[in-house]
Amino acid sequence: MIYEWSMRNQNPSYNENIQVDLEKIEWLRKAWDEMVVDGATLMKNCLKLINDPQTPLDDKYQILEQLADLLENIDNALVMKQLQGWKILLEQFQITKWPIILHCVYIGMHNAPQVQQDVIEIWLDTIAEQVKQMDEDNQKQILAILGTLYQNKNIVQKVDQEMKVNFIQVYKDKGFESERYNHLIQLFESVNEEEEWYNQLIRKLIK
Repeated sequence: MIYEWSMRNQNPSYNENIQVDLEKIEWLRKAWDEMVVDGATLMKNCLKLINDPQTPLDDKYQILEQLADLLENIDNALVMKQLQGWKILLEQFQITKWPIILHCVYIGMHNAPQVQQDVIEIWLDTIAEQVKQMDEDNQKQILAILGTLYQNKNIVQKVDQEMKVNFIQVYKDKGFESERYNHLIQLFESVNEEEEWYNQLIRKLIK
């Protein structure tokens, strides 16, 4: 055991006949296990608590903040689909309407095209149907998601085919103003005209 080994090597007078505190050994064992636990296991535990109706809402919110930190790691984001994570987050969003949930979605898909495809499959219809009714904080998070999706040409094609609402028109109609919104419009306006099909799709959004 770690405790016994360390005592033997650090203390020359250590007596092997001394009875070791079993509770202390068990505590050390658990501490060691927690040190080496992988990100996927941590995410699985987070999602289990988020999905549990018995988990207090305050606790769920804090767990979602921890999940957002874990999703900064691309490897963690890539296992979300396998863990049913995007589906769990969607279900929780329908209940709470918390912007932190959309933030988790944005963080997870930001650097991983694979994850963007997973998110579209599970989230696109809901975003399209509900964006008009969302509060401003959630609409800001949707802008962050769109800003990522629309930089991926393959994703743009799919979004355009399945989109039920012109997201950008929603923001125009509200007179929405934010730095992220302005950045997104600038992105669209700077599209290389040589990429004709991409240009046509994007122009439809800002005409």
